[in-house]
Amino acid sequence: MTTTRVPSAFPDSCPVLAGEEAARRVRRALRRWRGFPVDAVEVEVEEGGTRVVVSGTVEWSHQVTGARLVVADVPGVPRVVVHLDIARPRADSDAERAVRHALVAEALSRAEHIHVAVDGEGTASTWGHVRSFTERHEVEALVRILPGVDRIDSDLEVRPD
Repeated sequence: MTTTRVPSAFPDSCPVLAGEEAARRVRRALRRWRGFPVDAVEVEVEEGGTRVVVSGTVEWSHQVTGARLVVADVPGVPRVVVHLDIARPRADSDAERAVRHALVAEALSRAEHIHVAVDGEGTASTWGHVRSFTERHEVEALVRILPGVDRIDSDLEVRPD
């Protein structure tokens, strides 16, 4: 579980909100962020309405980082604590499909030559071939952010065109 206390970016420039209005603003900010699973998290008020807590489970590590950044910029909310877990990986075919989709989105043309498998213990294995060392590093970076991936065993071969 990742826990972070996020100070408000607007400590003196606007009135401090408390209670449900503060939680409502945090929810609204998270909803505006396209792709964030607002329905998968809880936004609660604690400590007599002076602290907002965001908790739950998300699929990607960038969603945890993004949530911290988004809630830090909510005007009038003095204290937000982010408690988000990252989901464990889905089936290998889902992991490979997610990486392939990301590779296509990143315009890496050899996505069909790259394979990924994730075991139940957080190790991702990659194999196949790429055009350059840069492409290899990009593939490994995409695999690293898969839910539940703690380690990568890469057997990607570099084959320049």
